[in-house]
Amino acid sequence: MNDLDEQLLEMQKMLQQAVPDTERKTQITQAGAQVLKTNLEKVTKQKHYRKGEHKHLADNIVSQDKDIDNIKNGNSVVGFNYDKTNKIDWGVRAMFLNNGTSRHLVGDHFVDETVSNSKQDIFKAMVKEFERGGN
Repeated sequence: MNDLDEQLLEMQKMLQQAVPDTERKTQITQAGAQVLKTNLEKVTKQKHYRKGEHKHLADNIVSQDKDIDNIKNGNSVVGFNYDKTNKIDWGVRAMFLNNGTSRHLVGDHFVDETVSNSKQDIFKAMVKEFERGGN
């Protein structure tokens, strides 16, 4: 083998180590998603806690290791659950609280603010997981 072939093989090995595969990317994004989920649960309980016959909005925040289309491609998603048993779309309820309605409810943008305020913590968690190394 000549020098160029060896150099290209070495470069390929370095790139494979630097660029995570789908499973590793999922672990990294899931670390960030867990941070956002925890922060969103905390803020939701502080701002919108209400006892009632159903679970609380904060108890219906979920994280999944697939994208919004349920495809496993390394992305992770945080959002509000849909309760099939009671037919409650917690995402819609959260949207109304976050954005408000046209007449009756002024939104407080708690989701938007939590996402914005969590970005550094999410990034730190993802970097920590990336630096931790392989599986």
